[in-house]
Amino acid sequence: MVSPDNPVLLSHASGHSVYVNAKALQLSGITEKTPNPPGGDIVKDKSGNIVGVLEERAQSMVYPSYMAWMNKRPLEERKSNWQKSISLAEQECLRNGVTSFVDAGSTFQQVDWMRELAKEGKMDIRHWVMVREWILSNPERCRGWLMVRGALPPISLLDHLIGCYDGRG
Repeated sequence: MVSPDNPVLLSHASGHSVYVNAKALQLSGITEKTPNPPGGDIVKDKSGNIVGVLEERAQSMVYPSYMAWMNKRPLEERKSNWQKSISLAEQECLRNGVTSFVDAGSTFQQVDWMRELAKEGKMDIRHWVMVREWILSNPERCRGWLMVRGALPPISLLDHLIGCYDGRG
């Protein structure tokens, strides 16, 4: 096992599934006896053992406990790990000739961190960001940002745009 004491959650780029380890399943209370939620699937092998793939609405079963665990980590640790992942992702993109990237699942916090990196000249590719947070729960959070059906323009443009899409049209 690679990480038996820490939950691991990897999101598929499509947003339709996540891959989790045994610790993430345990913290979420997901067992072989857990029924599939409506519109979701806890993928199991022929013997009925969970293989660590949660599809569609089954993803929501693991996020609360995973986020609770993550939020116990110091903010600086989370930020440092996130910055390392962005740097590695950018290096991989550039190595393969990719100069822009669409991220359909960032948080407002991550957008703030991207903005910091951009201001420091530490971003090497253009990022198109879609925030995966319910903006209506905190409309002040998006004041001053142009939101088009949840998609934010490139980080370099954020400081020059105003408005907020509220999800109603």
